[in-house]
Amino acid sequence: MEDRQSLSLPLLSAAPPTSANQSPFLSNQAIALRLLLVAFVGITSLLANHEASKGFDITILNNAKPSPAGQRFHLFYVSNDEATRLILNASSFIENLIYPSQAFPKKPVKSVHLTLSRTDLSSSYAVEKLHDGGDDFVLHLSPSIFNEKNANRAMSVAVFRGMSRVWLWDGEAHAPPSLLAGMVEHIIAAAGLVGEKYSGGVASTLTAACDPTWWKDKDPTEMAMFLDHQEKEREGFVQRLNQGLKARWHDRTVEDAVGVPTQHPCGSVN
Repeated sequence: MEDRQSLSLPLLSAAPPTSANQSPFLSNQAIALRLLLVAFVGITSLLANHEASKGFDITILNNAKPSPAGQRFHLFYVSNDEATRLILNASSFIENLIYPSQAFPKKPVKSVHLTLSRTDLSSSYAVEKLHDGGDDFVLHLSPSIFNEKNANRAMSVAVFRGMSRVWLWDGEAHAPPSLLAGMVEHIIAAAGLVGEKYSGGVASTLTAACDPTWWKDKDPTEMAMFLDHQEKEREGFVQRLNQGLKARWHDRTVEDAVGVPTQHPCGSVN
């Protein structure tokens, strides 16, 4: 059976009526206690509403519950709402990064379904739309995450990558996968979640990206380093590139979105 959890607001129970024979002191005390209870529940509701007001619904599904990975997922991420917090924290960072103002219209996201898969995936995560052309997304997590030495970090990184992919436009599903993967890694680097392979600086591997189709068939880490360089040279590069991917991808998307000539993408990089 699936282990399902959704965000919901707490319900306020009706207070029992006071007795007509109660003394004024006891009556006032009871009223004060009720007011405190109402205030507490109200604050709790406001906090829950704040958490849920990020603009999308969250559902957590555990499709691997009988397995050791599924049991750990339930104990450490479902039962205590940690999975929901991971999604919200990642989403907050990503939205602030790639949609810093109203000048950068957000991609519509109605709901996110975080699912621990029954079987291992080819990657730690996968993202798909729940319905073609809709705003509902499924973020699949691989049970192999729990085989990692630091499973907590692996979970955080997988959720962060998945939510990055959810929030990035994709050129109406026609943008080069290597470009999108590189943009995800750029976001991961900005969040400080990268390993030793990516320091965020300009490395010699950037020279491999200096060709007319630098966005095609490149290693995601290499692409992220290139994007990092372009961001430093042209502040807002990644945000404008993401906005350019709202429309259907074509070979002039990059030049139209960020003004980087396709034939000379690297500038002074050498």
